[in-house]
Amino acid sequence: MHQLAGALIWQDFVLLALKTLLFGMVIAIVTCYEGLAQPLRVVDVADATTRAIAKCVVAAVLLDALFIVVYLVI
Repeated sequence: MHQLAGALIWQDFVLLALKTLLFGMVIAIVTCYEGLAQPLRVVDVADATTRAIAKCVVAAVLLDALFIVVYLVI
């Protein structure tokens, strides 16, 4: 634990907190849009769920790639 604490700097904690916040926001926005933006019938729920999951995964990968670039620049 001491080595881990010594290897981390304050920017690491800021980036991790920001990354967590943005992941949560993206997931909330995408799932709310897919579930609430258009009227759904019961048979459409499975398709809306699949679309929401696919969009969340793509958004998370892109957001993670952005954070990797930012982290490497810092």
